[in-house]
Parts: sequence; C-alpha cells; structure tokens
Amino acid sequence: MKTYTSKLVLLGSLLALTCVFAAPTLRAAPATPATPATPAAPAAPAKEHQVSKKMLEKYDTNHDGKLDATEKAAMEADMAKAKGKHKGANKGEGHGQEK
Repeated sequence: MKTYTSKLVLLGSLLALTCVFAAPTLRAAPATPATPATPAAPAAPAKEHQVSKKMLEKYDTNHDGKLDATEKAAMEADMAKAKGKHKGANKGEGHGQEK
C-alpha cells in the first residue's frame, strides 16, 4: 500500500508541475485570428519626407546628402511655381478653349 500511495503522490506532483510550467507558456502564445490575415505591405515613407535622388541632386547645394532649411525652401518655391502653372492649364487655358 505504501508503494501505491508514493506512486500516486509522484504522479500528482508531476501533473502539478506540468500545469505550473504549461500555463505561462499557453498564456504567452499569440492568439490566432479567425480568418487568415494577408501579409501587410511594407509601410511607405511619408510623402513630405520622401525626397528622390534626382531632387536631392538638384537642390542639395552643399552636397551633404540632405536638404537643409534653405534648400527645402528653394525646392518648395519651385514646386509651388510648378503647381501654379498646372492650375492654369487645368482651368482651360491653352487647351483651345476660349475664355
């Protein structure tokens, strides 16, 4: 009877230890979504921070690889000027339409 009791105690102890170590592991596992998720596209940098190599070559006057405040101001002025030209073209000017 003594061996039966010691086996039962050993089995109960092993079961308790299994629960102790399994609970945190199961809790830390990531939850699986109900529907499979599609892979996310890589995040694109914000447009206002995105400067192409061509624009950098044009406006980076001190050739340090980045635009400082005066270089950005020159770029923005040119862009505003170009945007103004495009607005005039969209209003029907120069497209054969009479004013």
